[in-house]
Amino acid sequence: MISILKNILHTGNVTERLSGPENIFTGDQSPLVSMDQEKCGKCGQHECVKSCPAGAIELNKAGVSVLSKKCIECRVCEDICPAGAVEFLKYGAGAAIIKMEAEKLENEVRKNFGGSFHVRQLDLGSCNGCEHEMVSAGNPFFDLSRFGIDFVASPRHADCLLITGPVTWNLREALLRTLEATPKPRVVAAMGVCAISGAPFDRNYANYGGAEKLVPVDVYIPGCPPHPYALIQGMLSVMRELRKKK
Repeated sequence: MISILKNILHTGNVTERLSGPENIFTGDQSPLVSMDQEKCGKCGQHECVKSCPAGAIELNKAGVSVLSKKCIECRVCEDICPAGAVEFLKYGAGAAIIKMEAEKLENEVRKNFGGSFHVRQLDLGSCNGCEHEMVSAGNPFFDLSRFGIDFVASPRHADCLLITGPVTWNLREALLRTLEATPKPRVVAAMGVCAISGAPFDRNYANYGGAEKLVPVDVYIPGCPPHPYALIQGMLSVMRELRKKK
């Protein structure tokens, strides 16, 4: 904590520096976990495929691959692999922000959206893990608001609709009406694997198994829950998508 306070006093920047790969959260995602194909398969049983509770690991001709839209980062596969072929990113999808320094990110925000961006978040059956990370993203450490990003109470004031949860049946109407009330051009973002694909719940008697089953989704922010860094990088991707639409 002392080192963080010293850094704030010297630099005025409250965001820590990390190291890791850079991602863009649109379309197919870079994996949250890497699989060493040379080591993989030595157990002869592919227990990771069988043990994954979200069905995020699949066996194909190229070997074993992880579907990041379903991965809930439970790390069961990492624990069960006898060959050590599985390795998670230290901050999951949140490692994406790391290479982009805060100053550069602020310039990106101003360039892409004039320094002001409004988000309406919609909980459609979340466990509140994603909401917890959203609150963390707004604290003095991550300080999401310094990029001009604010959460608003009404979708009529929003540029982006941020969805969390697997979309329960009884909240379908809320989703459709909120989307209708969000003015165009608008961007729809799905935060967390529940909102992206429904995993580990998938489609069942209680939910639709992901927002894209009902509405078009422009940006995915994977993770269970996504790290605050992932949310910040995801919001930048949202801004870029909105700029394209304008």
